[in-house]
Amino acid sequence: MSPEVVDPDPPPPAEDWGARVEELLAQAEAAAPGSERALLLCRVAEIYERRLGDPSGALVTLQAALEEDPASGRVIQEMERVARGNGFWSQLVAATAEVAGGLGDRKQAADLWVQIAFWNESGLALLDEAVRAAAAALELEPAHGGALMLLEELYRRQRHWDRYVEILARKRERSGVDIGKLAEAYREVLRYEPRHPGALDGLGRLHEEAGEWEPAAELLREFSAKSPHFPNLG
Repeated sequence: MSPEVVDPDPPPPAEDWGARVEELLAQAEAAAPGSERALLLCRVAEIYERRLGDPSGALVTLQAALEEDPASGRVIQEMERVARGNGFWSQLVAATAEVAGGLGDRKQAADLWVQIAFWNESGLALLDEAVRAAAAALELEPAHGGALMLLEELYRRQRHWDRYVEILARKRERSGVDIGKLAEAYREVLRYEPRHPGALDGLGRLHEEAGEWEPAAELLREFSAKSPHFPNLG
């Protein structure tokens, strides 16, 4: 007598991902604004990208999540990951700029403009656009550390020494600045433009603050020889 044949278990029903998206969107609409809603939208974006093969839909959904929680590092990371994997850098910048432009919180908006500047520089290699975005951040928050750091690096790479020295002057006013690195930055300018008045003045002031009077006096003489607003001290 042949052994009884047992039918295998039927496969589980395929997930209706479109219905799941609708369910999560309804939950998001009912959720409290802010981080709770953003989290649900991140789950929707994941389904768009990984289950429905729609990375554009994922990025649009993540933009909505960013509007709900502009300070969310997770949302920013997910947006960057989708952009990197699909070459969506321009779309990423445009989406984030739209969110930044609609924010009433100047600090949050400045943070997003710095992020945009970073993406313009690293993802698109558009240095001028990166400068504009970082400058927009400084207009909102004049002492924004990330914007100052990024502009310092961008101006140095472009050898825009006048603007570079302006950023160094702003850094000099901040507490906790590394004076040694700041002095070296001024010296780098002077290696390319030995009589740059802003670099001479800035380095001279650092020497004065450190009580190094001889090098400070020498730099002051060079600065006065270059600037029409100072008497010649030679």
